[in-house]
Amino acid sequence: MHGAVCRVPEAFNKSQCVPFRVEPEADVYPFGRLNCDPPMALLRSIMESMTRVAKHAKPDFVIFTGDVPSHQLACQYHQARTIQMVVDYLSEELKDVAPKWYPAMGNNDYFPNYNISLTPNNTWQRYVASLYGRRGVLAGPQLETFALGGFYADVPRKGLRLVVLNTVVWSRKILDWEGSTKKHVHHDDAITKGEGAYTGPDAPLPGVDDSDWVWDEDVPDTKIFIPCEDRPRDPYDQVAWMRKQLQEARASGERVIIA
Repeated sequence: MHGAVCRVPEAFNKSQCVPFRVEPEADVYPFGRLNCDPPMALLRSIMESMTRVAKHAKPDFVIFTGDVPSHQLACQYHQARTIQMVVDYLSEELKDVAPKWYPAMGNNDYFPNYNISLTPNNTWQRYVASLYGRRGVLAGPQLETFALGGFYADVPRKGLRLVVLNTVVWSRKILDWEGSTKKHVHHDDAITKGEGAYTGPDAPLPGVDDSDWVWDEDVPDTKIFIPCEDRPRDPYDQVAWMRKQLQEARASGERVIIA
């Protein structure tokens, strides 16, 4: 928010991608307003409240449902840095709230929204997984399947199994990136050559090297969506994986939360 409006204009200018920064707290509606994406001040306020409550009633775990970035950001770089900022912030602040927190993927965690790849272990999914992996939020089999397709399972306490699915891939609105017309977004040199240069060290996944990956510098001019009948029904094999999780939970006498 900037003054009395929702957004800092340069963050949503689809013709240029400027260096990432967090906007200052607004004088008007500092915690957000109806029909606007919430500012960082609201997240800080929420965490302060959760920390106070947790002193008297600490939960066993927290489920974070994703959809981190604002809508209609100017470039993929801003999308990635927003997710990184929030993951880093929550990783510190939630230490005083619960011993464990579990993230899920939302449609806006892809750039642009609903631009989810139907290919398992795609570059963007591995990149987002790396942001959670390097902070220790996800590790081992959880990190492996989250990098594969944004899903995983865990037993946060005895007798309870948590199954986190990536339901974005089953949405009716899956962007046809190849078929959509695009326009180029000019990226500041600080992004392409400096602060935004991605060289792979923050991808702690065994055998993965994304050092040749660069930020996508295009955005859709006209969005086209892939018809449901033209898509694989279960591109990440989540259903078979979930069925196995449910069978194991039944055999162990566990209750199940599906998120």
